[in-house]
Amino acid sequence: MKKIMMRRLTNHSFILYGKSLENVIFLVGDNAPVNPAIGNLMGVNFIGCASHRFNLACKKYLELYGESLEKINQLMGTLRNIKKAGKLCKRTKLEPFKRNVTRWSSTYTMLSRFFELKEYIDDNDEELNALIFWTEID
Repeated sequence: MKKIMMRRLTNHSFILYGKSLENVIFLVGDNAPVNPAIGNLMGVNFIGCASHRFNLACKKYLELYGESLEKINQLMGTLRNIKKAGKLCKRTKLEPFKRNVTRWSSTYTMLSRFFELKEYIDDNDEELNALIFWTEID
């Protein structure tokens, strides 16, 4: 039943865009289980998205540094609150950046921004020091 419904949906989508199954050589998508199943159902090859695989590999590697990354992410969140952000903007125009865990590149951006901001962060602030140990990050 599901196969018949999926085939109808696929055919309807092709008709909607003026295409046919003959126009499809392969499918590209993330590696969710449904995508290869759709490829099999349609009788075309499925190619997993290289970008998605790269993202998964980066996330796996970054798991080794999870605790430190979480501390820096919390620090960036704290630096975004109104009082801390007010103090920070007097020293630099750079703004804190929190990561989005579904995008490995946001972790890179957060770390890059952390090292840019590090010299401007008040290391005498007790709240900030409670979040992060400066000597661990050097």
